[in-house]
Amino acid sequence: MKCCIVIGSTEYRDTQCLLKLPAAENDASTLFDLLTDPAVGGYSPEKSHQLLSPTLQDVKEAMKVISDKKSPDDSIFTFIFSGHGGVKNESLYLCLQDTKGNLLSTTALPVHEVISFALELGFGEINLVIDACESGGSISDISKLASINNLALDHSPSLGILAGCYANQMASEGEVYGLLSEHLIKCLKGEYVISQLRPHLSLSEIATHISQLPDFSDDQTPVFHGVSLAGPGQFSINLNYSGIQAENSAELVELHKTSKKIFHENPNIQRQFLKIVSTLEKFDSFELNSFLKSVHAITQQEKQFQEIAIGIFLNLKQHCQNLNDSSIFLDVTSVFHGFSLFLSELPIRDSYQSFFLAEVRIAYDNCLSQIKDELATEHPFSYAEDGIAGFVSYPKRITESAALISQYTLLFPNEGNQEYLKQLAIELASKCRSGFRIVDDEQAHHISSLISAIQQGSCPFEKDITQIISSLYQDLNLSRCKILNIRKDDDDVYRYILFRGAPDRIPFPHEVFSRPCISLSIVLMGLFLLQQDKEIDEHIELFDHLESRVFIPSSYFNFSEPIIRDGLNYEFGIGRDIFASSDVEVFIKKVLQSVAEAKKDLSPKDIAACLSNSTAYKDRQTLTYWI
Repeated sequence: MKCCIVIGSTEYRDTQCLLKLPAAENDASTLFDLLTDPAVGGYSPEKSHQLLSPTLQDVKEAMKVISDKKSPDDSIFTFIFSGHGGVKNESLYLCLQDTKGNLLSTTALPVHEVISFALELGFGEINLVIDACESGGSISDISKLASINNLALDHSPSLGILAGCYANQMASEGEVYGLLSEHLIKCLKGEYVISQLRPHLSLSEIATHISQLPDFSDDQTPVFHGVSLAGPGQFSINLNYSGIQAENSAELVELHKTSKKIFHENPNIQRQFLKIVSTLEKFDSFELNSFLKSVHAITQQEKQFQEIAIGIFLNLKQHCQNLNDSSIFLDVTSVFHGFSLFLSELPIRDSYQSFFLAEVRIAYDNCLSQIKDELATEHPFSYAEDGIAGFVSYPKRITESAALISQYTLLFPNEGNQEYLKQLAIELASKCRSGFRIVDDEQAHHISSLISAIQQGSCPFEKDITQIISSLYQDLNLSRCKILNIRKDDDDVYRYILFRGAPDRIPFPHEVFSRPCISLSIVLMGLFLLQQDKEIDEHIELFDHLESRVFIPSSYFNFSEPIIRDGLNYEFGIGRDIFASSDVEVFIKKVLQSVAEAKKDLSPKDIAACLSNSTAYKDRQTLTYWI
């Protein structure tokens, strides 16, 4: 059940410091009516409170009523305030009717008290909307409480704050509503089409949309901060929800990105999805791979869909053959990974199995041949860019090539070609060492599967790993690499590998936390360590120049999502500035120092929490660990 407190503070007794705000009560009245409408907000009228120009005592009494009536079924709490606000001692205070402008700390409502109240009651989703001057100051409150309550760890509540402006800005109001409240009302009424693919809207989705509206400028910039956003929230009902009537591949891809939980729990949506995919004729390789993964997930849960899935497989396979063009062939390797899911996991009839194996073997052989031809060129996996001297590498193609070789050894382990594949891998590493830079989520999956094979003792050329690593150490000048054993838990080994000295790397820190960053050398080194089960040196070296090059290969972690994403308008981070490299350097040093001093094992979640609680982020970027 959902409950809320909505406050509109128009009247103030301290007229010298706090001017009357005619729009504030209008904001509260309209928003409360919408939230308690079963077709719009879905909040319980019996457990929700509208307070117009209340005193501090009025607000505390409403909070006590919610506390007294709280039941285990009450999972969502929303607090909305429209009125004056002010920052004192790095905390935001909300001004009420009896607030004295020069005594905020004793006569106004501190935001951290509202957050603590909701946390203590055990709500699973906590939303705050503050349409007030300096409301961005609430970010420091949420950061402090996140640290105190160990938010961003397992079983933490989802906590989000949408503020009308930065801490140093003023929030404006029109003739009827405040600027932020006006656009929030339009979102609730469905006047803005934020999405048609989900039955509910999260506060972060609404915040993302509002922040992009032209009505806001440098004078007033909405800001959203969230911690432990474990998927789409249910702030309000989506009046534009279409029942998942996706009619083309682009809409289907959007569905996968934003509504996986809904998608995989609704057989009707799954059936519609399979029908659409089986009839579409135009895809790109990303869409193909995305569809294959979704089809695989569906058929694992709903066995009656397997025959449909086989038909889809044949349809996509035919399209994949048309993609075998020398300019894009490496993109198709991710599609082949989707095919391999069918071969290795989907319980299909033997008559299909041999056919699939033969078809996929042909496709793999074609790609391996083209990889070998590419390696024979003067500048493999590179292109000459107009106006730039030299060549620019395709790091994704390189990592996909490595992944394809790895997949091939696992799919066809007894074909007498393992020596050829090993030599091809070594040649790939040797000739393209400066290009091994980035691997995205899909390649991280390839690498994880190869690690699993090593652990199970089924890698075809595990005896040669030591020799390959030795060669790569020499080639890539990685002798100064330090490995930190963070935690070993349930046979999952979590390691940070930090190094410097490797040539031609992505500049720090833009890609450090945003994506799994890894090179083939680190993959092989990690495989070697896993297989040998070596004791790791606990000594930690704090580099003097961390800002130059640092990589964290998160394919070794069971992250469902990256810790942080670059860009400004993602579900858990809205701001205008990317964090500075000096900030990240300080964070990393802090974490490493705490490990060294306490001799304590930290999980990736602990480290994510430590980083997310740093006040250096403030309004600029939200560091969030996804559960």
